[in-house]
Amino acid sequence: MSGNNIVTATENNYFDDVSASEQVGGHTEYRCMYVIDGHASEDIKNAEIWMSSDNPNSAFSTIKWAIDPIAQHPLYPFTYSIHCNGIDGRILFDDDATLWSQALTKYTFTFWIFPTKAGDGNDRLVLGHGGASNGSFRVFIDLTSSVRIRHQIKDGSGTTFTAYSDSLELNKWNFICCRYDSTAGSQNLRIFVNNVQGAGTANATATLNIADNLRIGDTTNDYEGYVKDFRWFTNKSLSTAQIDDIYTGDEDAVGADAWYKMHESAGPIIDTITGTKDATLNAGCEPRSSQEIPNNTTSPVGITWLGASNGPVTNEPNLGRLKANGTVQCPVWIQWIVNDTEQDADNDFCVFVVQGEITTAGTPSDPTGGGDDPTPSPIGADFTFAVCGDWGAEDATDEVVDLIVKNSPKPKICIGVGDNAYDSGSDAVKDWIDKMKPIDDHQGSTIRFETAFGNHDNAESEDAANESAIKNHFGYSKTFYSFNYENVHFLCLDNTEETSFSSGSEQYNFAKTDLENARKDGDIDWIIVYAHKPMFGGDSQHSYNDGNFNQAYFPLFDTYKVDLMCFGHNHHMSQSKQVKYNSNDAESPTIVDSATPYVGGVGRIHIVSGRGGHDAEDPYEVDSFSQTEWKNDSDLGALFCSITNSAGNTTLTGIFKDTDGGAIRTFVITRTT
Repeated sequence: MSGNNIVTATENNYFDDVSASEQVGGHTEYRCMYVIDGHASEDIKNAEIWMSSDNPNSAFSTIKWAIDPIAQHPLYPFTYSIHCNGIDGRILFDDDATLWSQALTKYTFTFWIFPTKAGDGNDRLVLGHGGASNGSFRVFIDLTSSVRIRHQIKDGSGTTFTAYSDSLELNKWNFICCRYDSTAGSQNLRIFVNNVQGAGTANATATLNIADNLRIGDTTNDYEGYVKDFRWFTNKSLSTAQIDDIYTGDEDAVGADAWYKMHESAGPIIDTITGTKDATLNAGCEPRSSQEIPNNTTSPVGITWLGASNGPVTNEPNLGRLKANGTVQCPVWIQWIVNDTEQDADNDFCVFVVQGEITTAGTPSDPTGGGDDPTPSPIGADFTFAVCGDWGAEDATDEVVDLIVKNSPKPKICIGVGDNAYDSGSDAVKDWIDKMKPIDDHQGSTIRFETAFGNHDNAESEDAANESAIKNHFGYSKTFYSFNYENVHFLCLDNTEETSFSSGSEQYNFAKTDLENARKDGDIDWIIVYAHKPMFGGDSQHSYNDGNFNQAYFPLFDTYKVDLMCFGHNHHMSQSKQVKYNSNDAESPTIVDSATPYVGGVGRIHIVSGRGGHDAEDPYEVDSFSQTEWKNDSDLGALFCSITNSAGNTTLTGIFKDTDGGAIRTFVITRTT
């Protein structure tokens, strides 16, 4: 392992020599590099990394890298944690009559855990107060299932009430929130895992009152793994919005009564609220800043290896916030493999890149880590673009086109999300093109018009002549493409049945490279993706995630911090909460934030704008959906997005308008440039 700091504004090279004995075919080595913000006062926000390599002997060696999962979670800013060994690994908090050892009718507590053993025939106690006595509460992982974690209370008569979740993941960080409110009626005992609510329980009305130490972990066969950031709220039942704030790393959004961050490099563990209520570490617990392995040929556990030449990848944000004075470290593992019996691998090397945003006044850090800070990129002129689709060539289409033309400010671009002509053949496409003339620069308009391809634009629902006619009019050679306008990058994808879009396809490879280049481009602040068929939402006329589009592209959209994902197909309008991909359920993404203004880069906003005129009197009804923030299945209209740039930041304001010009929904995303 290395702990060498990269000095601010100074060229730094770190060399780790590979000896001749390590160049033997089949040999694999591991190194750990620490990324530390050593500046005296400036934090680095949204820090991200990537690697490139020069492998003149690439037939003989490969280089991969990974973020250490023990030390870092994408939404959690502190990288130290406490390891509990499952034998005598206990963190003991005082028997405190101002916190947990008093008459409680409600409470909330949250923490992060990285379990390494579960479902092995032992109920593994994670947190407990009062053991199994009447008036106690505890959290434990089920003896039969590694994914089930229970939140349990016992009232004064010995009756047990339990809430549980089956969303726990081994060898990964999990955010746990437990909430009890005896006054809330039924289903008043809750557990949330990674911000997803688990199963409820019957109504409990107990006042819990027992004097005892609170503990995380315990003796033999109890919790084994890592833990950090324990927060306690006395006689408070937090709202889901407040729980969201904690989950997404807003440190000061909710006032805790006790807060043990557990990012000390040694015990004791301090309550940051009072500064005096220390927690004691038993012999089986110790602070860890990363995984510890016995030698450099043993792989760390539970990580995802990434190939060199990746752009900024994986987590959102990748490293999170690096705090001044080196208080936060993010270990990054390097894997070097000699593939062949040839031993001429000593000229292979890789370049390790760190970049981020300085949170105080100043310019972004030099991505290469050396020399003077770069001149800030042009932030672009303010402008507006419109998003709409499912047009047809009908009287109602004229109403929507008129809305776009007369909008103030007038859009510079109109993005079509597909299903342009609703009949087969070039004549049908011509009728639609005639309708679009006021917003189509190919016909003399001052508005630039670009479109995605829907199922009615090709042989999936009509015929191949439709696609050819649209390509000819717009000058497209393919049904997927991209372009830049000012400081915004637009990527159009095709997710109809007539195009291969799965991982490894021509379109997928184009999209991956395109997004990587856009995110590296210092002139680009926003990335907008548009296609026809939506990814998720409430039940409506059409299904979601056709052809497993989400599994292939949603991780890319997370990796390269796409801001808006725009679609049509269902003839209604909707806006999601800010979300990111959920690998356990591709059509039910993880909610990152539900309250505008949103912070750019943290999650994605999913838009459906399918009220361009077709089926004007017969909109598609849409059911409620937990990830949907707003929906409208009655009005005709379009989405207007205004980009406003000023020194150091940029704002996207999205306004859905009906054909009367009235604003029916507004949301805001802000981003530091």
